[in-house]
Amino acid sequence: PRWEPDKGYQSVLVWCEQGIGDQIIYGSLLPAMQKITPNITVILDTRLLKLFERAMPNIKFVPHDTKIKNSEYDSQIPIGSLGSAFIHSFEDVPKYRATNFLKSHPDKANLVRNELEIKEEDFVIGLSWSSTAPRVGEHKSVPLDQLLPIFELPNAKVVNLQYGKPKEQIVEFEKKTGKKIHQSFINTFFDIDGVAAIMENCDVVVSCSNANVHLAGALGKKTLLFDANKLWYWNCREGDRSTWYPSIQFFNRKNMISPWDDQIDAVMKVLREMAK
Repeated sequence: PRWEPDKGYQSVLVWCEQGIGDQIIYGSLLPAMQKITPNITVILDTRLLKLFERAMPNIKFVPHDTKIKNSEYDSQIPIGSLGSAFIHSFEDVPKYRATNFLKSHPDKANLVRNELEIKEEDFVIGLSWSSTAPRVGEHKSVPLDQLLPIFELPNAKVVNLQYGKPKEQIVEFEKKTGKKIHQSFINTFFDIDGVAAIMENCDVVVSCSNANVHLAGALGKKTLLFDANKLWYWNCREGDRSTWYPSIQFFNRKNMISPWDDQIDAVMKVLREMAK
């Protein structure tokens, strides 16, 4: 049967669905679930296992291709349905969701810091400009060449967080502008724990709406989000801050076809203040 919070279930299987970002945002409700049900097993995208195991050691996490015996559980629920169990009004979001609940690996973060030769005086900006989501990815993405002002900030060291196939765009951008996007040995698509280690070294993350924003928000990293007004969870906010991830600040696009100029100007204003 489907897990419900008031049924007294003792051993629940939470199974993953949707993408990396969705699993992270709904994963913020697992600590609330743990207060009700003692034995929780969560099927996750393999790339998220290390992060969640480190954050929630009393919950069992298994890869998404694990074979499961029904007899070991008295209930089940898809991870995306956890919201229906806890969130019934806007006020329930801060009441039940965990904040800053994921942690990067300190040794891996140090390796990245040494590899990128990050100095104390560097203003480190983690940058992600593209979404690979079907149908809406192009609408959410920001052209990389429009983000050139970021590279002109004092002591700016821009670090790549973009996953997918960013190398061609990076090579073209660097050749065209003479500006450098610093890249780590981390595979930004397969090694999500590694991406968290990169973010640990950033003073701020600047990104369009994609999985990186969920990761940064779950880490509690200050994040400036180019929001395309496309997804429900970014409209769950207090002022210009996310109710799910308080460290995320929104910069809203007027509509799906309007230019990003105003949002880029607003982001640059915040970055200039930080750079001081």
